[in-house]
Amino acid sequence: MRLNSAAILREDNLYRKKQRDEAAQLGSYESELRDASEFEAWQRKMRERDEEERLREVEKRRAETLLADENAKEAQRRQVQRNQMTAAEMKTQAAENETRRQLEAGHRIAVQKELVKEVQSQREKPALAMEEVAVKNRMKAATLRADSERLEAERRVEWEKEEARRADIIKQIRAIELVPKVRQKALDPTYTPQLGLLEEMSLAELRERLRLVEEERKEEEEERRAKIITAKQEHAADLQSRVTRLTQMRDLSQKQARRTPAHTPRPRPRVAGCVMTFNQKAAW
Repeated sequence: MRLNSAAILREDNLYRKKQRDEAAQLGSYESELRDASEFEAWQRKMRERDEEERLREVEKRRAETLLADENAKEAQRRQVQRNQMTAAEMKTQAAENETRRQLEAGHRIAVQKELVKEVQSQREKPALAMEEVAVKNRMKAATLRADSERLEAERRVEWEKEEARRADIIKQIRAIELVPKVRQKALDPTYTPQLGLLEEMSLAELRERLRLVEEERKEEEEERRAKIITAKQEHAADLQSRVTRLTQMRDLSQKQARRTPAHTPRPRPRVAGCVMTFNQKAAW
């Protein structure tokens, strides 16, 4: 009889379910036959270890408390020393500041005395200085008026030249407008109508996008074909491995059935960790 995929999967699932049931049954046998003395010994050992851990934690906390007290005393002593040194430095700095202030006050008084003497010596010079300033201002005003007149003349000349140039350009434009034009329309594939619509594009861009979309569709189709072929190959390989395993189990079952007599009494499994196969359980 030729097996199909559904039959192979059903038989493989049945084989795995029988293995799980046998493992659960052997586990229940082991748990029912286990002695309670092992659990009591383990419980006593755990309690002793917990007590040792508690005692070690108490000693550790006591040592940490003593060490923290010593560190606090040492930090307080160092802080007192630092405060004393800071106070001495502040006293020295205050004395230096007072000496510097007195020197600056004496220098400022000397500068003010020199300034008073200079002001007194300059009382006779303001009139002469004002006359010199007035003469300089009159000379600057005359120079500024001359410069302004010259710049105004230059601006007037430039404005006249610009007006003449504009008139000439207007005449040329009017002459060009009077000449009849021959309008020819040629198809430009890169031209965009510029109508303000969404997704507006030229003919060349449309052709390029169409080419890219076709290439993308071909790549997706090739990728789908490759995935389908790979899935088929993996499914075939899985089925082949299941068929091989089931064939081995059938052969083993037949060999065990030939070796086991019909009047063999039923044994009781007592070995821990041993899992019977489906065929062994059937024979038992």
